[in-house]
Amino acid sequence: MEARSRKGQALLFALCVRPEGLRRAELAELLWGPGRVQNVRQELTSLRGLPGADEWLDPEDPVRLRVRSDVAAFEAACEAGRFEEALELYRAPLLTGFEAPRAPAFADWLEVERQRLADLHRHALRVRAQELEEAEEHEAAARLVDRLVELDPLDETAYRSAMRLALKGGELGAALAYFSACRRVLQEELGAEPLPETVELHARVVAAQERAERERAERERRVTAAVRQLSGAALRLAQALALPGAPLPVAALAEVVEVAPGEVAALFERLGEAELVERRALAPAARRAVWDATPEPLRVYLHGRAARALQAQAVDPADVAAHLLAAHEPSAAAERFRLAAAAAAAALDLEGAERHLFRALWAEQEPRARVRLLLRLEQHATQTGAAELRAAALDRLEEEAFLLQDDEVLVETRLARAVQLVHTGRAGAGLEVAEDAAGCARRIGRQDLQVRAEHIAGVAAFHAGELGRARESFAAVARHGDLQQQLPALNNLGALAGIAGDLEEALGYQERALTVARQLGQRPTIAGVLNNLGATYERAARYERAARSFEEGARLFAALEDPQGEATAWTNVADVRLKQGRPEECAAALERARRLAERLTAPALDCRLLLIEGALLQSREELAAAEAALERALAVATGSGDERQMAVVRFNLAMTRRLAAPEEPEAPALAAVERLEELGLKDVLPWAYAEMGALAATPEAARAWAEKLAAYATNPNLRLLRLRLERRARTLAGDATPVPGLAELEAEAGEVLSG
Repeated sequence: MEARSRKGQALLFALCVRPEGLRRAELAELLWGPGRVQNVRQELTSLRGLPGADEWLDPEDPVRLRVRSDVAAFEAACEAGRFEEALELYRAPLLTGFEAPRAPAFADWLEVERQRLADLHRHALRVRAQELEEAEEHEAAARLVDRLVELDPLDETAYRSAMRLALKGGELGAALAYFSACRRVLQEELGAEPLPETVELHARVVAAQERAERERAERERRVTAAVRQLSGAALRLAQALALPGAPLPVAALAEVVEVAPGEVAALFERLGEAELVERRALAPAARRAVWDATPEPLRVYLHGRAARALQAQAVDPADVAAHLLAAHEPSAAAERFRLAAAAAAAALDLEGAERHLFRALWAEQEPRARVRLLLRLEQHATQTGAAELRAAALDRLEEEAFLLQDDEVLVETRLARAVQLVHTGRAGAGLEVAEDAAGCARRIGRQDLQVRAEHIAGVAAFHAGELGRARESFAAVARHGDLQQQLPALNNLGALAGIAGDLEEALGYQERALTVARQLGQRPTIAGVLNNLGATYERAARYERAARSFEEGARLFAALEDPQGEATAWTNVADVRLKQGRPEECAAALERARRLAERLTAPALDCRLLLIEGALLQSREELAAAEAALERALAVATGSGDERQMAVVRFNLAMTRRLAAPEEPEAPALAAVERLEELGLKDVLPWAYAEMGALAATPEAARAWAEKLAAYATNPNLRLLRLRLERRARTLAGDATPVPGLAELEAEAGEVLSG
């Protein structure tokens, strides 16, 4: 709950902290000054206007709040000795982040309250840490004690607790570090030395450390002696177990040791009798002793045997690569790191994929193989949005490709650079690089590379605004590429034809794209193409075909268990049925879409559904309900920050209000149209112009909207609406002259609406 002023908010906070209430005179002195009770009365009047104030505000003297606060709960938990609960409730100092009003008394009060609650928090930490220590939960207790030291670096008692817990946990180095930190802080801040009890505890830690060091030295002496007694297969097993990296499976151990798998268990027993193994692995001291006694040539040999043994096992390729590196086989290791990167990427472990690619690059020495790895790293950086890594990989790639002077490598490198230039907003430069790559690919007779270059050139040209050049490139890909390459080219050609206003040509390309997608058996792509087809049929006012395409896409999305795609398709069906004047079918499609949308978190879809609902209600002249639906749509669009949807909803809301109250001013609707124009919403603007013209009050206004609509009248439905606006202009002017062409289009209106 927020008050209208900062002092009002501060008043609420003060009352939350003091559940017993504060007298009006106290509140006045706290926020306005002694005797300023009138200001308190005014603020309380304002607060009574907040939702539900009658239930939670008691404005009598003293003033109280009937609410539950985290401060009160924290204090109650401390008082009852429920310190674990209290620590969960305390998150930060009181009113952190609150911009306090200019009131010195309130600032002083707030500081006192913060200190009081902070002291209570430290008490809770101290007691709870003691409870955990008594329960031998040393790690949890240590975390609380660390927090105490952080809150008060001069709290010597907290340092002793930390040292004691570290000693109990065998972390002697940590205990000594706590003592050093305690002595340093005391000397720097107070010029004092630690208390005798702290020094005595430090002496105990030092003694424990010396004792542990003696025991370690004796243990290592015994282990070294036992290792020297090993020979034959038992020694080879110990050496295999000492290999750095992941533990080897039994079958791999047997191959490295050169014994039958069944003999490995007996060898483990021998090592166990010598107290060298713990849970089928060498003890740390034994591992060090064995590895130190193994000559370097033998280490290399063992790593090589381990790598070959693991290659026959279903193990992480990175484990194999580590042994290959140690066996001085860097190129083989690089290939295994590359496989590990591919496996990590397939498992969506992008950090792991990047790590393995770097290892592969570090290991690989062969120039062509390095180029392939750099290309893969650049693709990975593109997928993860790591712009700096991508730029660095491309720079290194260009250096190595130049030194290699191989045409195919140079083409691949230029294509990667062209894509990066387009992605970073330098489409013109990307087009030049892609055209250069296409020429090189043509010269060396690599049609596959030439097709890729043409596709990238088409994308670059599109983003550079050279639509004719983009069309040429995509057409070349559609002619010469394989089916996988033809599919995006045909979709792009359809989009370009639609932009040019040639909807029939756009439909032709999209129909071909649908055929190719079906030949490839890519059902998600087929569903997407059906959606594109439906949108183009809708723009061409071929509404029945549009609805059929959307419905077919919806069924396919349902088969693919893609609720987002299915909901979007049914929303499109509802939109088309509304334009056809079929409210029942619109409502049915809308209901199907709404049921699917309830399972999703998709604000854009929710907003669109509410828009269509509002339009449907408006068509039924249920204007109050339509306005309510559109207000909900505006709230959704505002919450998601979608400027385009906000503009569309505001226009629809303004028009609904004009229909409900024709005397309402036109200004909100005009402002909404201007915003649509600013955002360039060309799919929405013609319908907005038609609605504005239909409500125009003068012939000049109706004709002006008709002229605006003329620029977008690319299908029979919009042409019909433009001519009807011209007829309205003549009617308003008292001119009964028929509008040329209107009668013919109206005669065909039924056919237009039915598709």
